[in-house]
Amino acid sequence: MKPDVIPDTGRGNGFVQLWRCPECGEVEKMCRWKFKLPEELVENNPTPEQKERERERKRIYKRSNRAKINRRSRERYTNDSKYREMILANSRRYYWRHHDEVMARKAEYRKNNADSIRLMRKQKELKRYREQKAKEQKEQECRS
Repeated sequence: MKPDVIPDTGRGNGFVQLWRCPECGEVEKMCRWKFKLPEELVENNPTPEQKERERERKRIYKRSNRAKINRRSRERYTNDSKYREMILANSRRYYWRHHDEVMARKAEYRKNNADSIRLMRKQKELKRYREQKAKEQKEQECRS
């Protein structure tokens, strides 16, 4: 039988609860975080619904804190060489495991966005051309 929880009276430590033994009626203080009942220990093997709920909770957190998470990841990537190597190795591994899918996605993207890709290339070429012209003009002015 499961011991009964005596509701918190609002005094003392909120983590420690009073439990009443159903057999002898003795009241005992027990921290619900340190000492778990056998029924509560089953929570270590969550059900698929619990797993999905936890995944959704993490998704919500990541969506709402995306900027902070990205900033931390960028800092860690630049400062920690082991972390950088791990990320690069994971990327390579994914690429080669899913090589056909990746190439198919790239081809599909190129096919669907051919106009915008062409436009971006032209803009890039125009920018390079203008930078080159500006550089040549500076050199011309310096010579004269």
